[in-house]
Amino acid sequence: MQKPTIVLVHGAFADSSSWDAVITPLLDAGYPVVAAATPLRGLRSDAAHVAGALSTIEGPIVLVGHSYGGAVISNAADGNVNVRALVFVAGFAPDTGETCAGLAGRFAGGTLGPALSPPTILPDGTRDLYIRQGAFAAQFAADIPATQAARMAATQRPVTEAALNEPSGEPAWRALPSWFIFGSADKNIPAAAQKFMAARASAKRAVQVDGASHVVMISHPDAVVHVITEAAVSLTGVNIPAGAAAGAPDFDAAPVVPLLSEPPARITVDAPLTEPLRRGYVVIRYRVSHARIAPVYGPAALDVSPRLGHLHITVDDLPWRWLDAGGEPLSITGLPPGPHKVLIELVDTNHQVMDRAVIRFDVPTPSATSR
Repeated sequence: MQKPTIVLVHGAFADSSSWDAVITPLLDAGYPVVAAATPLRGLRSDAAHVAGALSTIEGPIVLVGHSYGGAVISNAADGNVNVRALVFVAGFAPDTGETCAGLAGRFAGGTLGPALSPPTILPDGTRDLYIRQGAFAAQFAADIPATQAARMAATQRPVTEAALNEPSGEPAWRALPSWFIFGSADKNIPAAAQKFMAARASAKRAVQVDGASHVVMISHPDAVVHVITEAAVSLTGVNIPAGAAAGAPDFDAAPVVPLLSEPPARITVDAPLTEPLRRGYVVIRYRVSHARIAPVYGPAALDVSPRLGHLHITVDDLPWRWLDAGGEPLSITGLPPGPHKVLIELVDTNHQVMDRAVIRFDVPTPSATSR
């Protein structure tokens, strides 16, 4: 089956080179890749610019946006049936009428405003925004080498003030599956804002990389490639033997009543399905008891029954994990041959661990993989 084209859209104060560390492994994995240049002049015009590039691509597309580029892809995908999935990399996912500036300012932890230079006013009255070079590393790229951050500061591309304050149109994430990845130390779009947007979009995955800055695709490209690849693989699908999902939880609508007394929530995890594992895909079924998996978050939802929760998944003790609230078997791709460990934590709506399970397995070498 044809692999989707990965289209990467950069954000403000950056250019397409910000994707360099992600492009190579995607190309090595056989994915066609396009890093689209964005004018950074206005949300509607930038989205139209990217939409024009998308119209030249045949076959399925995974559309990826960083920072302001997330708002761009939310608008650029409208009307293009080839766009099948969205990936927000420390990216904005505005709803209709929302602005990037408004979303960033709604949550504590964002410090972009004080880091900006006074606007550069162009002859037509356009107000261009830059991050002060002396503040760039701490604000934008605190977890990459200082020399690299200094080069990015020197070559940053301005975004107009109007672009960050232009209301979004109807967002593509309402109709398309989405994935999110972001850093816990992001000072441009606080992690709280990212979690809010991911939950609102009913994201398939929401991965927080501990300690990562706004340029998570530069400091942790492996984590970003993993999320993009998962989105891409979701389009081609994995053939799971008939009845394989029989043990997966079935969450029909259930009445929500005050939680008086329930046994502790538990999670049971099965070994990876044999047939997909032979082909390099890790598909893990699980069951939960005395809990219901749902994309509901926050302390206000702690006192309901059936108890609500979701999963935190950590692979091989990596410093990042992802959130899953889909209730479907877990799928992991891109793991190298050899032994691996997956920690699956059942957590409540306030992200407190209720139960956990660890599963260990071996991914076979390519020569032993059936094709």
